[in-house]
Amino acid sequence: MKDKVLIANRGEIALRIMEACKDLGLDYTVIYTAADEESEHVRRCLDSQSNVRRAWRVSAYTDPND
Repeated sequence: MKDKVLIANRGEIALRIMEACKDLGLDYTVIYTAADEESEHVRRCLDSQSNVRRAWRVSAYTDPND
């Protein structure tokens, strides 16, 4: 089974995690909220056809029950 990383962060940190995953050959999924829809890390994922999921609330980044 191949490992997959869930990137539940924003901005520059998310971009760095994405680059690290690429360097290590790991698949990743990015979650984002409407507030981040136009951000760089979401655009890069959408452009590269990576696995992207939209969360519905900003608390989705910090609350595992969301």
